[in-house]
Amino acid sequence: MRIKIILGVGLGLLLAAGSSLFWWVPNRQNVILICKDTVRYDTFWLAETAALPDAFSGWGKRALRFNATQSVSSWTLPAVASVMSGLLPELHGAGRFSGPIADLRHEMPTGMESETATLAGVLANRGFKTASFSAHPWMTMETTGLDRGFEANVHLIEDAEVFDAALKWLQEIRASGKPFFLNLHLMGAHELHAKPIAEIRTQLKQVSPVDTAVRQSALFLSIQHRDEQSLRYLIYARAVFALRDRLAHFLSALEAMDLLSSTLIVSYSDHGESFGERAVQGDQFEGDSFRGPVLDLEALAWDGSAVRLPGHGNSLYQEMLHVPLLAWVPGQQGRDVEVPASLVDIYATVLSWLKIEDPQAPSLAVDLLDLAADSKLESPSHRLLCSSGIAYGIPAHAVRFDRWKLVARESKGEFELYDLEADPGEVNPLNGDDTLMGQRLRGLLEGLESRARLRRLPPTITAEQLERLRSLGYLSGVER
Repeated sequence: MRIKIILGVGLGLLLAAGSSLFWWVPNRQNVILICKDTVRYDTFWLAETAALPDAFSGWGKRALRFNATQSVSSWTLPAVASVMSGLLPELHGAGRFSGPIADLRHEMPTGMESETATLAGVLANRGFKTASFSAHPWMTMETTGLDRGFEANVHLIEDAEVFDAALKWLQEIRASGKPFFLNLHLMGAHELHAKPIAEIRTQLKQVSPVDTAVRQSALFLSIQHRDEQSLRYLIYARAVFALRDRLAHFLSALEAMDLLSSTLIVSYSDHGESFGERAVQGDQFEGDSFRGPVLDLEALAWDGSAVRLPGHGNSLYQEMLHVPLLAWVPGQQGRDVEVPASLVDIYATVLSWLKIEDPQAPSLAVDLLDLAADSKLESPSHRLLCSSGIAYGIPAHAVRFDRWKLVARESKGEFELYDLEADPGEVNPLNGDDTLMGQRLRGLLEGLESRARLRRLPPTITAEQLERLRSLGYLSGVER
């Protein structure tokens, strides 16, 4: 009897104390996703590699840093659709074109399949308050499917406006006590380096500490033979540093609101950017256009014209695909994670962390937090990474396994095999047909292209959205 009484009293005390006695169990309530559009992995971490700490450096140390993350595509729409759905582009269907040559300058791409579930939709059905604040118009277009599930979905112009609107919305939701899912899409690194070169030269007359660090970086050395591209990269790096600063202030605001203990925060980039670093001295240029021989214009160009630099969406090389991915997880300390990751994993990670069952069992997506905690998987050789989606040129696929990567344009019968350990710049392709690894990777590609969705959605967008796309460099040929 005495034992029963003691046990009963002990249980009562535990129940009365509640979560205070179990402080190590996180309050899994909220999720924030932050997309940094057009941010390369190497440039995002330049502050650390160049020993130039900034306001974000401390926050970077507090995050799980997934250093081997590969995007599923080289441009925004298919990449973000994969984040929102947990599916590869072949399965969600967004970012396809009607013909054999993709050309985002003249044609609106397909959106996600109507039956595809989205993260916002799944969480909204579970009672979460959902909102998206974006500086990119793709997020607010019904034709893309990226708007599904968001109660509030607002297109803004500047990143500062995105953060201000998000903080205001968080204050309102915090007062309600309801769980939330917040999505932010930042464009600060997308446009400035594409402005006229005369304007860029004017901006660079005043040298900053960022410029000095960039000029000493290996990336800068690989493109300095092209004066215009090296200057554009300096402006790009400045924009990435500015984005890091804004992100740091936003995270500090979340901490001041006491949200970090109950909120999973994931920050990623949808794709990178090319500055001609794969070109070599003697290659042919006309202004900012590159005419070979490293890039195969017949394979990559859409109408025989040159590939514009800087840019993205026209290849599946690592300058496009290697992206930064960070997660601030309640109850976990920051550390480097070398397990290979994909953008599709964000969807699975969020649902797993919230203990919500996935309604569509996404292909190849895994819980990154489980991977980070599993010492048996601390090797890139245990994961296959897949990418596809071209905005300009012949559709292509890429698969990576350990140090090996295959880039394939099957419609032309072209297969480039790279050893990324020996050739990280992907400038010396091996014959994908002559090696056992090349043949294995080709086997893994079978069926991917045939599963692609080829239907086309009508471009039912507003005049304002169309004009915003043009200002970002899209749809230059679409009739006004």
